[in-house]
Amino acid sequence: MKKAVAFMPIRLNSQRIINKSIVDVLGRPMFCWSLESLDKLGIPVYVYTNEEKRLREVLDFETQNVVFLQRPKKLDGHDTKGIDIYKSFAEQVESEVYLLTHCTSPFVATRTYQRVLNAILKEGYDSSCTVERKQTFCWHNGEKLNFTTPRPKTQEIEPVFVETSAAYCYRRDVLKSNSRSATNHRLCETNSIESIDIDEQRDLEYIRHLGVRT
Repeated sequence: MKKAVAFMPIRLNSQRIINKSIVDVLGRPMFCWSLESLDKLGIPVYVYTNEEKRLREVLDFETQNVVFLQRPKKLDGHDTKGIDIYKSFAEQVESEVYLLTHCTSPFVATRTYQRVLNAILKEGYDSSCTVERKQTFCWHNGEKLNFTTPRPKTQEIEPVFVETSAAYCYRRDVLKSNSRSATNHRLCETNSIESIDIDEQRDLEYIRHLGVRT
């Protein structure tokens, strides 16, 4: 059994952005940004997809550790749950630790992926994920979430941590609970650029407008 592997589920039949995984993001296919950062980790990196031919046609760098793995066609449906994909991958590739990544967070640095992975491999956590720190006035269901009146200074506010889609890491046994996070869980902060998630057309236009560079 492998010690640790990374994997990136990819399908092209997105509803909100046509061919989202390979759409042009600042001059290269979106999935190439994060895949190249993952490739530098030095562990097996699996692209879990039914679109290997199409992805290889637009791949714009020479890979060292990337493997394209065919996944069951039934997982390509719009109603497929993430946990079903993660369990299916674990059935095909046995590993002690899994690093789940998404190409819709294209600007994640290799060192950040490594930090999420090290939370499990070196720090003893059972799971970890990337989060963005928000130290500002937050509301939930119309109620103040992390502040009271009179309002404190922003630097005195208790921060809120929002999950980003960049990376999740977990031990194999965690999947038995139908989750990718355990009780013994580590939050790994990402900066504002790494926290970007391209989910809708407006997200894509935002990136193109700013001309983001890593």
